[in-house]
Amino acid sequence: MIKKVLALLICCTGIVTMASCQSTENSQASESNASDNLSENTTQANPHIGTFSAEEFEDAESSVKNMVLGWNVGNSLDGYTEGIVDGEPEDYETSWGNKVTSPLLIQAIKAQGFNAVRIPVTWLQNTDENNKINEKWLERVKEVVDYVILEDMYCIINVHHDSGGGEEAWLRADPANYDEISARFADLWTQIAEYFADYDEHLLFEGFNEILDVDSNWNGSTAENYAVVNDLNQLFVDTVRATGGNNSYRNIICNTYGASSADSQVSGFVVPKDTVKNHLISEVHIYDPSDFCTGKRSEWTEEDQNVLDTIFARLDEKIIKAQGTPVIVGEFGAQNGGNDQARAEYAAYFVSKAKEYGITAFWWDDGNIMSMKLIDRGDFSISAPEICEAMVQAARE
Repeated sequence: MIKKVLALLICCTGIVTMASCQSTENSQASESNASDNLSENTTQANPHIGTFSAEEFEDAESSVKNMVLGWNVGNSLDGYTEGIVDGEPEDYETSWGNKVTSPLLIQAIKAQGFNAVRIPVTWLQNTDENNKINEKWLERVKEVVDYVILEDMYCIINVHHDSGGGEEAWLRADPANYDEISARFADLWTQIAEYFADYDEHLLFEGFNEILDVDSNWNGSTAENYAVVNDLNQLFVDTVRATGGNNSYRNIICNTYGASSADSQVSGFVVPKDTVKNHLISEVHIYDPSDFCTGKRSEWTEEDQNVLDTIFARLDEKIIKAQGTPVIVGEFGAQNGGNDQARAEYAAYFVSKAKEYGITAFWWDDGNIMSMKLIDRGDFSISAPEICEAMVQAARE
C-alpha cells in the first residue's frame, strides 16, 4: 500500500469531447491558444443543485459505468501541516507544495478525456474542539466541487487523512475507542452531508480513505478490527441517509480496511445495509505490482499483468458478485522512473482489465510530490502524454 503523506512516507455523463493527449512540448507551445478555451468564470447558475426525485438519481451501477475514467486532485485539499494554526484555506491547500486548485485545471483534465474527479479532503485541522467544521473550509471545498460539477463531470469528496497511518489520524479501526471515534465521525459526516445536500447525482460521498488500526498496519489486521471498519461504513451510510433530501438516495462509497484489495481485507469487508436499493459503491486502491508502481523496477511484464488479473478477479468474486455492489478503484498509479512507455502499458492494461469487470479507475495525481503527475498545475500542460492517451483509449474502447 502506498501512503501519500508528504515527503517522509511512501504514497501516497459520458464525455462531451475527447481530445488526444498532446506532447508536453506541443502543450506548452500552444498554451496561449488552449487558454482561449478555458475560463475562470464559475459564477453561472449550477444546474446540478436543486431538489431531485429518487427517480432522477441514477443507480450505483450506472454511476460507475458513466464515470468512464477518473483523476485525483491529490495532495491539495487533503494536505495538512502541523505548523499551520488557524490558517486560511489556501494555506492548507498549498502546504504540500501544490498550487491553489483552479477551474482551469479541471477544464484541462476534462479536455484530455477524464470525466470524473476525486477530491481528497482532510478535515482535522479545520474542525474545532467541538468538531464543528470551519465555514471557510467548507466554502473552499464547495468551490472546488463546483469547478468539477459545472463541467458536467462526476465528483467524489471524502474524509481523507483524518484516517490513515499518520500520527494525526483520529479515525481508526479501534474497538477500544469506538464510541468516541464513531460519534465524531457521524458528527463530521452530518455536517458535510447537510452542506452538500442539494447537489444531484454528480456528487458522490466516500466515507473514509485508507483507515487503519491503532498500530497503522498496512498489511492487514484482525477480524475484530475489520468488524470496526464495517461498523463505521454502516454508520456512514446511516448518517448520510438520515440527512434526507437528495442524500436519501445519493450514491455513496465505502472502503475496505486500508482501502486494500488484498484477500484478507476484501474477505473481511461487508457491504453495509441501506434504506434504498442499488445506491452503494465499494472502493479499493491498487498500487500493484508494488515494485513497479513504486519505481523500483522499470519494466512492465506479463507477470505483472497476472498480478492485476488476480486482484480484479478477487474483487469480482468477493464484492461485485457476492455482495452485489459495483466497485471503483479510487487510486492507482505508478511513479515516474523515466519509463513512461512502460507506465503507459501498465495504465492501459489496468484500465482495460478494470473495464472488463465494470470497474472504473481513478489515477492518483500527486502534483509531482511522488512523481505520478499527469498535468502541470501551473500551466496546465500534459506532463505524461503517453500515459494519458493510453488510459483514455483503454477507457473508451
